Amino acid sequence: MQSQDWEKHYSAFKWAVSKDWKDKNGLHRSIQHKIETLVKEYDLSEREILDELFLNYWERGHFQKFHEAKCSLNNWIEHYIDLYLNHLLRRYAVRSKEDPCDKIDTLDLRKWANLDWIDEDNTRD
Repeated sequence: MQSQDWEKHYSAFKWAVSKDWKDKNGLHRSIQHKIETLVKEYDLSEREILDELFLNYWERGHFQKFHEAKCSLNNWIEHYIDLYLNHLLRRYAVRSKEDPCDKIDTLDLRKWANLDWIDEDNTRD
């Protein structure tokens, strides 16, 4: 891709993350809610979120999946951002090792990775 294409893609990213949408829809509300969560709970700036999403987009080559014949660049980017904000939220939501596990539901399989398991073989000395 040429450098002016990167600028076009980055501008689409800036637009999708901004609050300046002309026609605000459910996707806009979803994106803004996720960004608000990252900003308030994890102390990220909108610029950091934008740069991290764009870096992921560029490094993984997701731009190659875009086809102008199928949809507009803004539409492609807004769906991409909505999806990858979920990944960003999951990555920042990982609890630190010092955090106590007293609020974990052990039956919830999604949280099993956060539990420290006792190895029975090593406890029998």
